[in-house]
Amino acid sequence: MILASVLGSGPRGGPPLRPFLGPALLLRALSTSATDTHHMEMARERSKTVTSFYNQSAIDVAAEKPSVRLTPTMMLYSGRSQDGSHLLKSARYLQQELPVRIAHRIKGFRSLPFIIGCNPTILHVHELYIRAFQKLTDFPPIKDQTDEAQYCQLVRQLLDDHKDVVTLLAEGLRESRKHIEPDFVGIICTRLSPKKIIEKWVDFARRLCEHKYGNAPRVRINGHVAARFPFIPMPLDYILPELLKNAMRWACWIC
Repeated sequence: MILASVLGSGPRGGPPLRPFLGPALLLRALSTSATDTHHMEMARERSKTVTSFYNQSAIDVAAEKPSVRLTPTMMLYSGRSQDGSHLLKSARYLQQELPVRIAHRIKGFRSLPFIIGCNPTILHVHELYIRAFQKLTDFPPIKDQTDEAQYCQLVRQLLDDHKDVVTLLAEGLRESRKHIEPDFVGIICTRLSPKKIIEKWVDFARRLCEHKYGNAPRVRINGHVAARFPFIPMPLDYILPELLKNAMRWACWIC
């Protein structure tokens, strides 16, 4: 975007502008472009991985089911039986209930802000829950005590796999704190300062002019310089640098 505007023709009536980039800078730009392409490929692969976590129809169905809570009365009357049938009842209850509850937790992961959901540590925990859901739903119906023993072994294995989940979640949320900006609600800045944004892009445009012409015009900001109001700064970050670059190039040419 910047390169295209810099290498374009000069202001109306003026000579065409020479490129900003010398051989060394051009090589650096090409190297940066290759690096950016690599990062884009990695981001695309990460996006596919994250997207696959959300395309799970079985989880969607289970997440819509209500969980059946155990009450003390139910536990009291389940009792113990000589033939061990109470173990089968408990295992069958878990076989029906655990996938539903895990699906509810996965739904909670899907409700996280996207930038937090993409955190590698949070993704790892998310993947643990998806894997647990798949293992539990793939287990055949429990018919006898042999099945019940195998199911208990599976649950023990999953408990061992998830023993560090709380620590991992705390670590992932701590890593995600850097994305939280105090004056932002999503992409909206609640106390945007036009003066600060203009100063940022003035400094950027002046550096380009100094690199190209050896000099850069000064910019004075007048008006309500202390004004702050809710606004989305992203469009300004696209518009202001182009306006300032064009204005400074014209000022440098006529001077």
